[in-house]
Amino acid sequence: MRRRLEGIAFEYGNRFDVRGRGMALGFDCRIAELAGRKAFEKGLMVERCGPFDQVIKFLPALTIDCETLKQGLQIFETSLAEIVKQTKLPVG
Repeated sequence: MRRRLEGIAFEYGNRFDVRGRGMALGFDCRIAELAGRKAFEKGLMVERCGPFDQVIKFLPALTIDCETLKQGLQIFETSLAEIVKQTKLPVG
């Protein structure tokens, strides 16, 4: 999960940060409006935290199967890409 989230952050020139340990990770979107809105619209349950609600928490059940985890991460990645494109944030 960490590698996938770090890969997503890397695609955007490391504009975003991944932090946490084990299966408790956070993806700092840096902008509250980006943090999970589109992913939630696509059916992914998300929770936000951080001083400006800009961090998306990833806290899957320890018994989650790999396919479900991959599906959730794909929803998040697709959603982030759509929001970045819509808001015309510079990449890289």
